[in-house]
Amino acid sequence: MPMVNSGFSILSEDFAADPYPHFAWLRDQAPVHYEPAIDSYFLSRYQDVKRVLTNDQKFTTQTLQVRAEPVMRGRVLAQMAGAEHTAKRKIVVRAFTGRALQDQIRAIHANAAELIAPFLPRGRLERVSLMGSSVDRMCPSD
Repeated sequence: MPMVNSGFSILSEDFAADPYPHFAWLRDQAPVHYEPAIDSYFLSRYQDVKRVLTNDQKFTTQTLQVRAEPVMRGRVLAQMAGAEHTAKRKIVVRAFTGRALQDQIRAIHANAAELIAPFLPRGRLERVSLMGSSVDRMCPSD
């Protein structure tokens, strides 16, 4: 996992305004990005994230005690392992299966319909490429 010090910051206004163009750059140029202002590392490649999350002998979640626990009022799933992790994960997974998932899908469809409604009279979308895949973007300013 090469690390690059580029002067780039995920805390910048530029990143906050439109993070998507930066993701490909991060994956290609800075897959391990260090953010000095918050003394944190960010991984942008799937395999690297998977490696870190599945190797608790090499990588620690100890810093989450300082960053996440005060916000979450206790340990977070990423800090747990073994039986504790499995038990808590089963609780979380329920929100993404069965009836709960169907409710979320209905909400997503309703939100999508609401977002696209203003563009339907125009009868077209602008197609752009982001992060190596095609994405439709609605442009109301023509």
